[in-house]
This record gives sequence, structure tokens and C-alpha cells, in this order.
Amino acid sequence: MIDLSQRRPGTDFYHFDYGGIDGDTLHTASIFERYKGKKILVDFWASWCSPCRRKNQTLKQHYAEILANNIQIVGFTLDDNPSDWKKALQEDQIPWNQGLILPEQKETILKRFFCAGVPHTLLFSEEGKLLFLHPSLEVLLKH
Repeated sequence: MIDLSQRRPGTDFYHFDYGGIDGDTLHTASIFERYKGKKILVDFWASWCSPCRRKNQTLKQHYAEILANNIQIVGFTLDDNPSDWKKALQEDQIPWNQGLILPEQKETILKRFFCAGVPHTLLFSEEGKLLFLHPSLEVLLKH
């Protein structure tokens, strides 16, 4: 039986620890604290995923407009090798915050966010409630 409850609008964000770019361990609660009053687009991706890299470039092209709509983007990679992730970040020049899903938490996070593949994006309200699963660019620019 698959639990689909995490896909319903209004579902609370599941907070977790993640790896920072400098190798430190951070917690997602600090993201919502830092961007209090903003919607958060959570983007699960990987360096080896061509559609993810293309989507990131599209988001990057529209980043100023997305920010103007009170939405902050936060990316989380599913890469197993942090150096692959860091190389992709450098190549793609992604301007928003990034984190590395810790190996010991990967299975739980994939289940909690119903992430069967990447790219996988979710838009959360200012209060941390799920608004949209896989919001289109049009939704991000109008919301």
C-alpha cells in the first residue's frame, strides 16, 4: 500500500538534516526561518540527470521573476558523490541555495516527498504547507 497523503495540498513540509556545500550538516527548518514570509520551491535533482540540468537553466533564466513573486528556490541533490554535485553547481552557476541529501536519509526523504524520480519539485506556502506538486513555470510566475 502506498501512502499518498504526502501529495495532498496542505500537507506540512517534512523537515530533515542535509549536507551543505562546505560539508557541514544543516537542517531545513533554518531555510523556512531564513525565508520567512516567502513560498519555497523545493527542487530535488541530480548532476547526472539531463532533464534536471535543463530545468535548472530554465529556472535560472526566470529567477528574478520567481523571486519577485515571493518564491525562493532551494535545491537538494540526490547525488551520491558530493564532488559530482559541486562540479554541476559550478558548471551551471545555480544562484539559489543547495543541499545534499545525506545517504542515511535518502530513502526516508524520497518516500516522504513521494520522489520516484528527478526532477521533482514541490511548492510550499509561507507556512510550510504543500501548494503544488510539480508546479509549471507559469504557476511560479503567476502565483
